[in-house]
Amino acid sequence: MQNVVANGLAFDAAGTLIVADTARGALWKISIGSDGSAAEPVQWVQAPTLEGVDGLYLDPKGTLWGAVNEQNSIITVSPAGAVARAYKNDAKGPFEYPAALVFVGSTGYAINFDRPRRDNFAADGMTSIDGVGASIVAFPDTPPTVAAAGATPAPTPTPAY
Repeated sequence: MQNVVANGLAFDAAGTLIVADTARGALWKISIGSDGSAAEPVQWVQAPTLEGVDGLYLDPKGTLWGAVNEQNSIITVSPAGAVARAYKNDAKGPFEYPAALVFVGSTGYAINFDRPRRDNFAADGMTSIDGVGASIVAFPDTPPTVAAAGATPAPTPTPAY
C-alpha cells in the first residue's frame, strides 16, 4: 500500500472537489464555498478496486474515470457511487502503472509510469540515475464491460506512444 493519501483531483458539475485517496482506496468529496473555503471532506466511496487510485477525469455524462496504478486498471464511478472496472490487465500491459487520464472526444489516454529514463540527477548533481519514464495508452470511452447489449464490443486499448 502506498503512503500517499490525496492524489488525483476533479471537480464535478456543482463545483464539488473529488479527491482520490490512493492509500485507502477511497474517493472523497469536498464542497467549496463561494468564498473559496473548503468544507470538511466527506468519504464518497471506498472499494478494493480503488486501492492505488491516482489520476481522475470526470466526463460530460458525470462518470468519474480513475487510473488505478497498483492494479493496472482503469475504473469508472457512476454519479451514484457505483464502482466498476472498465479495463484491467496483467503486468504485460497495455496499462502499466497508469497514473493520469485525459479524454479527447471519445478516446481516453492513460499515462503509464512504466519506462526507465536517465534524466534524474544523483545526489552529486552531476551524474544521471535511472528514473521513471512514461508511455501512453489509448482506449475508447465505452469499455466492453459497459457496452450496450448487442453492441459491438469496444476495441482493445492500444499503446499510443
